[in-house]
Amino acid sequence: MRPVARPQLRDVPVYEPGRAAPPGAIKLASNENSYGPSPAVLRAIRSFRGIERYPDGGASILREALARALRISADWILMGAGSDEIGDFLARAYLRPGDSVVYPKYTFVRYGMCAQVSGARRIATKVRPDLSPDLPALLRAIRRHRTRMVCLANPNNPTGAYLSRSAIREIFRCARPETLVVLDEAYFEYAQGEPGYPDGLEFVKSRPNAVVLRTFSKIHGLAALRVGFAVARPAVIAELHKVRPPFNVSAIGQAAALAALSHPSRVRCCAQLNARERARLSVELAELGFRVYPSAANFLLIGLPTGDGRVWFDQLSKAGVIVRSLGPYGLDRHLRITVGTRRENHRLIRAVRRVLRSLA
Repeated sequence: MRPVARPQLRDVPVYEPGRAAPPGAIKLASNENSYGPSPAVLRAIRSFRGIERYPDGGASILREALARALRISADWILMGAGSDEIGDFLARAYLRPGDSVVYPKYTFVRYGMCAQVSGARRIATKVRPDLSPDLPALLRAIRRHRTRMVCLANPNNPTGAYLSRSAIREIFRCARPETLVVLDEAYFEYAQGEPGYPDGLEFVKSRPNAVVLRTFSKIHGLAALRVGFAVARPAVIAELHKVRPPFNVSAIGQAAALAALSHPSRVRCCAQLNARERARLSVELAELGFRVYPSAANFLLIGLPTGDGRVWFDQLSKAGVIVRSLGPYGLDRHLRITVGTRRENHRLIRAVRRVLRSLA
């Protein structure tokens, strides 16, 4: 005899993160901000004292600062060790065996994993030929099933596509009042200004079943510190606190996030640099024969002209460039590539040219 885990875990895969970069290599696998955090963040980390003490369990100072920045009340905010952790809180608090979780095909794999662990049904809806969500298919699935939660990465990971304000509005009109609609806006700052791209907070303010997830891991450059947050009505936040472990966000993470909030100009600068490099990289990859999907984020999804994703991943890794193969997403002939600095992107293109020659 041996301990036996819950049957719901039997077919749950272990999440495979982007591979860490060995010395001398560049990592363009995990959609991090290659420009790094602001100097204010680095100063806050260097001057941090009190590592022997537990952090503020409710992250009250950080939540108050976020509330001021977002023009909402602090009791609408919950902090997590990255927004991924809050996705787990949502599943634990709201999903029951037999419920359905609806999301588009080719989206962040953690949505389906959280549903599986909870014993909920996973409903992945079809996408359009460009891999963007098929809105009518989403609406049909929400109506047809006992939908308890809708998960929408906006912009979507790994495709970079986004749903417009009018599309999100239709989804809320279709969803029943007891259905949570979760807008995962990890790449929100990169997509601001795109035509029709919505700020999810407008839906939280008008809809009691809306939840927005955001993170300091991406454009703020705090990926190693794991700080994310949810914005929702206080009634939802109160339920999430019941499943939140104590002291879940580190004190140094809170200090760094607080410093990041004090420099919004850094966010604007990184977004502009990313847009410029994303456009340049898109053109170069397309000229080399790749299918480059439109992206509103800090990464590109590319269809491969030859070979499969695993071969390309291995060959680029040997050249010192770590990218993301997408087998777990069901996109075996694609790669996801983080948009890096100009120097990193030059190195990527040189490596891509070498791999193309070797596969010819």
